[in-house]
Amino acid sequence: VNSQARTTVMSEIESTLGRKRAPAKQKPAVKKKGRYISSLSAVENERLVHDTVRLILFNDASKKILRSTDLAKVTQPKYQKARLGNYLLQEATTYLKQVFGFDLVPAPMISIEGGAAGTSGFVVTNALPAEKRDAVLQDCSRADAVSATVIGVILSLIHLSNDRLEEDGLLAHMKSLNMGIGVKHPVAGDLKTILTTLVSQGYVKKFRSPNRKYFYRIGPRGVLEFPPKNRLYFMAMIYNEEVDPILLQQLEEQENAKKKDAEEKEAKSDDDDDDDDDEA
Repeated sequence: VNSQARTTVMSEIESTLGRKRAPAKQKPAVKKKGRYISSLSAVENERLVHDTVRLILFNDASKKILRSTDLAKVTQPKYQKARLGNYLLQEATTYLKQVFGFDLVPAPMISIEGGAAGTSGFVVTNALPAEKRDAVLQDCSRADAVSATVIGVILSLIHLSNDRLEEDGLLAHMKSLNMGIGVKHPVAGDLKTILTTLVSQGYVKKFRSPNRKYFYRIGPRGVLEFPPKNRLYFMAMIYNEEVDPILLQQLEEQENAKKKDAEEKEAKSDDDDDDDDDEA
């Protein structure tokens, strides 16, 4: 969602949260409510869900990774011992999809060795159908288009370097685009500011190797908003070529395997939560 659309959403949050949600057509997010959740009144439940949604949207306006410590603020101090975190996340995620067309997904924790090592929080992503998403992108401002292009270039360069690009190498590549440290590009701006912003927003992760040289990997937001398939299409568009269908098939097989693994872990987590509720 571009900045103009995001600003419009943020300005309407308070009024929108006053609406009643449409009944969910899917099965309830929580199969069995615990003792604390069942004791909540309808007013308390609605207020806590709305507070969680507000926190998620305001946090995402600055493109910050949502941490569990941020979510804990919603239930402090009255509901500190109620263990409402997972329940409120599930309810808020349903609300985001129904009202705003957003999804809340776990952000992978990127390790220095590469690959995901658990989760580092949550990121808001676009859950709109493709045709509606295209309509939003067509209304994209020039600044948003430039920002998206620079992000695409940097993530593609890291992708082509097997998800590890030395800082010197990145600077050399960007220099060919008239972008550098201390050199203000007439459209994109200063590269140092851009990289600092991309690190803080989670598009890239910056590490220092034992030889004290810095290198970049694709960050949690970059993984979710600009997955490998999108990078391939982006690079093909830049070079005006077709994407290799064999590569696309390989990526789809990898994505399906990851999705299946994530579903199995989520199912196990739900079973563990039910056990905790029984013990409460």
